[in-house]
Amino acid sequence: MDLKRPLCLILCLSFLGSAGAEEAPSRPHRNRFTAAEDARLLELVEHHGSHAWSVVAEQMEGRNGRQCRERYYNYLRPDRANQPWTTEQLGLLQNLYEDNCPLSRITREINYAFHIDRSVTSVRNQIKRVRANPDLAEMKSPVMYPPEKPSAPASAERSPLNSEGEVSRFADLSDWDFDNDDSSGFIF
Repeated sequence: MDLKRPLCLILCLSFLGSAGAEEAPSRPHRNRFTAAEDARLLELVEHHGSHAWSVVAEQMEGRNGRQCRERYYNYLRPDRANQPWTTEQLGLLQNLYEDNCPLSRITREINYAFHIDRSVTSVRNQIKRVRANPDLAEMKSPVMYPPEKPSAPASAERSPLNSEGEVSRFADLSDWDFDNDDSSGFIF
């Protein structure tokens, strides 16, 4: 009887089994910003400006520039909307989410419709809350989408002229009829 083969098989299996037994590296512990850190961050941004994040982070113990920047732009910026969500905003959020709109579009539509400035992070967090709480999900608004901007008259839409009567550098001239006598003083 050949004992080498079973012994080799046992050693190989024991080696493979021990590889999976190693612990996976643990994720670093996430520390939330405290009220004191928020106040300090606002003070530093006021002093150094909102573009010198490495300088700000040097004075914030245990924080790096990216963390300071994201905390400021997503939560602490004075012009950022941090008030509670209204029923109409929740309804529009739910409608756009059910239509599988991207997060950036949902944020843009809500900000446009209600003349506010919510961050993408704020909208993402609210979507998570709505998905986790069925009572919030049932609060739908009769407003399906924000009101459309009034459209310009058909002649103004197709005109390559800007308000000064000059050809706009952004004009799409590919479908413009240059032989039409109704060019309103269009000169070449």
